[in-house]
Amino acid sequence: MRVSDQAAQMAKLDHAMDEPAQKARELADTCDALAQLEDTVTLYIIESSRAYVSNMSKCLKCLKASKLVSCAPFAKSVTLTGADNVG
Repeated sequence: MRVSDQAAQMAKLDHAMDEPAQKARELADTCDALAQLEDTVTLYIIESSRAYVSNMSKCLKCLKASKLVSCAPFAKSVTLTGADNVG
C-alpha cells in the first residue's frame, strides 16, 4: 500500500470517527438548551404562583376589612355584598 493510499484511508477513518462525535456534541447542546428552557418555564411558573398567592392574600385582606369588595389585583372584578359574605 502506498503512503498516499494510507493517508486517504486515514482521512476517511478520521472523518468516520468525527461524525459520531459531532452528533454527540449536537445532541448534548440540544439537551442543554432543553434543560435551560425547562428551568425558565419552571421559574416562570414559580413566579406566577407567587404573584397569584400574593394577590389572593390582598383580596382576603380586603374581604376581612369590608363587606363590599372590589378585588382589583385580578383581571375580572369580584364584588361581594353583605348577603354574599356569609360567615
